[in-house]
Amino acid sequence: MISSLGYGGVAPVPVPTAVLALVPTSVALDPGAAALFAPPPAAPEPTRTPG
Repeated sequence: MISSLGYGGVAPVPVPTAVLALVPTSVALDPGAAALFAPPPAAPEPTRTPG
């Protein structure tokens, strides 16, 4: 998966704990809650075959 994101040839760099402590943490993402802010998907247009 790493190479599919473009990081195939990159070596990981250790990050000091003090720096990681500055990164805020939160609850996990909730697809149900996200759907409250997104419009429902539009219905696809019917396809027509020539003839």
